[in-house]
Amino acid sequence: MSWTTVYSKTTKGLLAATGKSKGKRVSKEQLILLKVVDGASSEADLLARTPRFTESEMHQGLEALANDGYLKAIGGVTSARTE
Repeated sequence: MSWTTVYSKTTKGLLAATGKSKGKRVSKEQLILLKVVDGASSEADLLARTPRFTESEMHQGLEALANDGYLKAIGGVTSARTE
């Protein structure tokens, strides 16, 4: 699992986050994730700011948004998280 990946909103993601999307609506949980993604914070940083999500939910949610074209990975190093 990569916790250093940084995501940025795509145009589709920006429209969905502001409620101006004319297409498929995102879920409430996805909307929360879209609103906290800032293009500078890693997955670990986002998790710290959104305690309602577990690590798994955060990672799966961000991956789903990226796969659906709402987010894109713009940086970070893929590495296994150690505790």
